[in-house]
Amino acid sequence: MMAQNIQATVQSTMLGRVPPGASNNKIYSAVFQGYPDVLDVKHVSELLGVSSKTVYRLLNEGTLDSLKVGRAFKVPKLYLLQYIKVIEHAQQQG
Repeated sequence: MMAQNIQATVQSTMLGRVPPGASNNKIYSAVFQGYPDVLDVKHVSELLGVSSKTVYRLLNEGTLDSLKVGRAFKVPKLYLLQYIKVIEHAQQQG
């Protein structure tokens, strides 16, 4: 349920349905409220609504930028927002 609300907020943000005067900081806070600044694979899969396996594929392909801490992938929120914009742009082109 929470992930669906986040996905709807992300989609409306990417489609330009942001209320007038809303700053990027407010959007950033609203979309990722309740999540740490650096996300693990589980968090990313919840936010995107995909499986962990799909997230690992995106990370290994380099489609989704990440940081490696030991053997673990860590995804700063900014990297996830950048990825979402890429998805949105690709959908508009297709």
